[in-house]
Amino acid sequence: MNIELRPNGHKVTWEDIMEKVAHDDMGKTDVMVHSSLMEAVDERVGTDHTLKLRISDDEPRVLHGLTPFALAQLSERLDIPSEYLERIPVDMQVTDLNYDLWRLANSTDARKSHAFFIRLKNGHIRACLTSRYQALDNKALLDLISVLPNMEDYSISWFYLDDGRLWGEIINDKTFRFDGDDIIKMGVRFGNSEVGLRSITIKPVIYRITTHGKHNTILVHAKDVYQHPHTGSKELMLQKINDAMAVCETVAKQGVDSYIKSREEIVEQPREIIEAIAKRQRITKKFLNVIHAMYDFEPGLNKYAVINAFTRAAQSLSGDKRVEMEALAGRILVSKLPSRIVDMSEPETDVLTPAPKRASRVVTV
Repeated sequence: MNIELRPNGHKVTWEDIMEKVAHDDMGKTDVMVHSSLMEAVDERVGTDHTLKLRISDDEPRVLHGLTPFALAQLSERLDIPSEYLERIPVDMQVTDLNYDLWRLANSTDARKSHAFFIRLKNGHIRACLTSRYQALDNKALLDLISVLPNMEDYSISWFYLDDGRLWGEIINDKTFRFDGDDIIKMGVRFGNSEVGLRSITIKPVIYRITTHGKHNTILVHAKDVYQHPHTGSKELMLQKINDAMAVCETVAKQGVDSYIKSREEIVEQPREIIEAIAKRQRITKKFLNVIHAMYDFEPGLNKYAVINAFTRAAQSLSGDKRVEMEALAGRILVSKLPSRIVDMSEPETDVLTPAPKRASRVVTV
């Protein structure tokens, strides 16, 4: 299930996204289960074998399937390599999981939680989290943000929802600056995951509307905003989110100043610089072609044109991929780019160093 709303000729309202979230919430339930009550089962139908999980003595016949991500969380919690578990037959999965569930249930290590916070949808397990996990669901986040002071000054510029993530973006329509014929606005990007895929995130954004009616977003590179795992008091999380929303506009204004000044930062070989950044950030050749096409649409011998090439290209992406590309643009904004490709050997900025390889880490908090 992937839902994406953009105001292409019509206004996206809070009612629109609340309706999408309410529909997505149907069939969702949570249960705290001690590991001693959990049992992996090989459900056989003909020659087909399916891994299922029993999570209650009260309903021994009720078996639950697991999403691949939930299975990865379970395996990490039990110290079973997820890559190994995915490759072995179901009967071996059952044997390994039940042994390690028994081992966890009988562990005397006080640092380990013996319970799981299980999140289900229509009886299917979507997350296997620890008992320390504090649920702050999509509806609660939207309920908080939608009633903040001066929210009537904001419009929704992007909304994305899938089985694991929510992203939203709101733009202040009453606070803006002119940059030539373009309009630069400031806003807030917020993100959440109900299944441990990401932390709660509040970030400032710069929103540019061009004379062609096109828009692009830069995720401002700033550390003094909110990014927090689902732990601790729910009330404290909500208060910190409220505080972060207030900070975002100030940080975004600083970003706008840097963005407009980036027109003055000369880049003599922008296409070569774009290609070098893409290579070091492990961007595919196919998407690099999209970035080059966006640069050709609006060329320029400055950092401003380089940034806009990445943010325009990001509009063709969805979910985390779009956010990551717009965050890369924010890193370019605060970095000192070399003017020519011959200068690229000097490690002047983090955006030009190789991106770290992604580890197969699964959040189980």
